[in-house]
Amino acid sequence: EVDNVQRTLDAVDAGSFDAAVRLLADPDHPVFVIAGDAETGVGAMFAATLSLVRRDVTQVGGSDVAVARQLAACGDGSVVVAIDLRRYERWVVDHVDRAVAAGAAAIAVTDSLLSPLAARAEVSFTVFAEGAGVFDSHVGTLALANALVTGTAARLRRSATARLDAVEAAWRAAGALVE
Repeated sequence: EVDNVQRTLDAVDAGSFDAAVRLLADPDHPVFVIAGDAETGVGAMFAATLSLVRRDVTQVGGSDVAVARQLAACGDGSVVVAIDLRRYERWVVDHVDRAVAAGAAAIAVTDSLLSPLAARAEVSFTVFAEGAGVFDSHVGTLALANALVTGTAARLRRSATARLDAVEAAWRAAGALVE
């Protein structure tokens, strides 16, 4: 597992990282996160934490009808983050294709530069996912997602801080958290 994290982060090209963070940090461009079934947890974490530092982040999912509805506004200026590993899900690839055809920029987080998602993406990241058992590991993917959110927060320093302060105040006002 440690090897998956190390190899994933070591494989990150600085120029690609900067390009992805620029796309993710532009508040005028909505972000849509699409993750395959096995990667849904990482996609949810990425969308939730990114939405803490910027507005207009949507985790896309559900039936084809629901996904098409969620992506109806996706077009020029939108950013689609696609997360899926080998045995790529057709619905993910098809909806990313439609979003890119409508003018969205795609960021692919996948296991190979030869994946169908990487082929459609403006920026691609390769994650290492060798599992100790029969399933892929997601710790490298999660580490990369955390790094992208951290980079975005740093780029949006002032507005991200204000947004986080507002969220914290809302949590306190609602009594949502227990100390």
